[in-house]
Amino acid sequence: MDLFPQVEVISSFSKFKEFKALIEKQSGKSIKVLIYDGEEEYDSNDFTEFCKQQGIARQFTTRYTPQQNGVAERKNQTIMNMARSMFPYKQLSNEYWTEAIACSVYLLNKSPTVSVKNMVPEAAWSGTKLVSHIS
Repeated sequence: MDLFPQVEVISSFSKFKEFKALIEKQSGKSIKVLIYDGEEEYDSNDFTEFCKQQGIARQFTTRYTPQQNGVAERKNQTIMNMARSMFPYKQLSNEYWTEAIACSVYLLNKSPTVSVKNMVPEAAWSGTKLVSHIS
């Protein structure tokens, strides 16, 4: 009997390649810059070589300083605040966190923003006009 079953290790490098393929296929645009905190998972020789081959510039921020990634950190805070606000009004248990976060992201993607003029983020990403949920 094997006390330590084989576990598939999913590397950041393989996930990044999947993410890159998905994003570039959906958007028709290529990733130009990867900004990260210099952690080891993004610092392998394979990852570095892949970025060079693909023409992806890599920029490092200081580790453990979310302040240097203000836009993403602020969006994460907004999503968490939206999800958190759903619980008291509907007396939801904590098992619904995933659904609350998914709902928050869905609403944000369908809501106007300052950064995307005359469109909602989902329409800007997909290049299609969205149909209203209101009839």
